[in-house]
Amino acid sequence: MDINMRKILSLFIPVCLLLTLFLLPAISSADAKDKEITVVFTHDLHSYIDTKEYVSNGKAIQVGGFAKIKTIIDDIKSDNENTVIVDGGDFSMGTLYQTVFTEKAIELRMLGLLGYDVVALGNHEFDYGSGGLARMLDSAMESGDPLPHIAISNIDWNSSLSDNAQMLKKSMTNYGVKDYFIIQKNDVKVAIFGGLGIDA
Repeated sequence: MDINMRKILSLFIPVCLLLTLFLLPAISSADAKDKEITVVFTHDLHSYIDTKEYVSNGKAIQVGGFAKIKTIIDDIKSDNENTVIVDGGDFSMGTLYQTVFTEKAIELRMLGLLGYDVVALGNHEFDYGSGGLARMLDSAMESGDPLPHIAISNIDWNSSLSDNAQMLKKSMTNYGVKDYFIIQKNDVKVAIFGGLGIDA
């Protein structure tokens, strides 16, 4: 996939979410009271469960970390409990956690514990192939941990006839993966869908 297509796809989901939020007031009744929701969107977490520190201009800076994300989510929810939390994918791969716990789905399970409503899958969730992702989803379900919904809108199962692809289809069905989810907060409905790039 070329760099321009990746840029377009990486902007697609946030733009659709924003358009949905901006268009909702335009189609609502003139007599309706204004309703407010907050959307928290993350992407490319890449297994950074812990913070990462680097030095910039002689100053140590910490970035990432699920504890920081949890603090931010809690702060936002304290201001507006009507908050939808979504992730655009690539939540796995990138640190020792993924290397050690290859198919234990610790990132997906952590997103559930953090209160994420819906996540999409990115190309890095497929780094161990369709079979690896299937085992990750099965492991997540077996954990008993709260899990976020997974939305994927554009998988063509008809062109994916391998045994691993069929195993993934079964795991996704068992997990409850759907094309989209409608989340309702404060009587406002938000449709959330996820799309995969052609290289995933």
